[in-house]
Amino acid sequence: MHLIKEITDKTIWEKHIPWLEYKIRKAARAIVTDKNWLIPILFASKDNYYKLPWGWIDEWEEIIEWLEREFIEEVWAEVEIEDELGLTIEIKDQHKKIQFSYIYIWKIKKIVWKPQFTQKEIDDWLELYWMKPKDVLEKIRNTNPSSYVWKIIRDRDLAIFKYYLVNIEKNNI
Repeated sequence: MHLIKEITDKTIWEKHIPWLEYKIRKAARAIVTDKNWLIPILFASKDNYYKLPWGWIDEWEEIIEWLEREFIEEVWAEVEIEDELGLTIEIKDQHKKIQFSYIYIWKIKKIVWKPQFTQKEIDDWLELYWMKPKDVLEKIRNTNPSSYVWKIIRDRDLAIFKYYLVNIEKNNI
């Protein structure tokens, strides 16, 4: 899998906190398109931010099976894998975490039902939108998050979409 971007405190805040004990987390994300090349994107209206559907992967879970289940919950769609896109590594010094995000490209097989958001997602006023890829890129690019976590999410998702669009245009995917 191709490394899309490694994000550290230095890339966000231009400083580095010495390494201590770090927790390793794995997450999976997917860029999913329907037959009209629209992409589902989540909008957290509480913090005014767009992000890719995603979630944490538990040790016993397989990434592909987990993504299939997550997309039924968040995007209310059955999906099928098309390709691997890449990997991001996020080194979060302030939280003492290292996160590996595996990114895939999927196609919608069929729409199933309404999104099933968690209470935290409801509290963040999460909404689901379908947009053209370049519109998704612009929405992410034009956000200016103030919190540590949202800055990292914006940087990661922006890198993912730029990489996706370049490779789609080159037909590498």
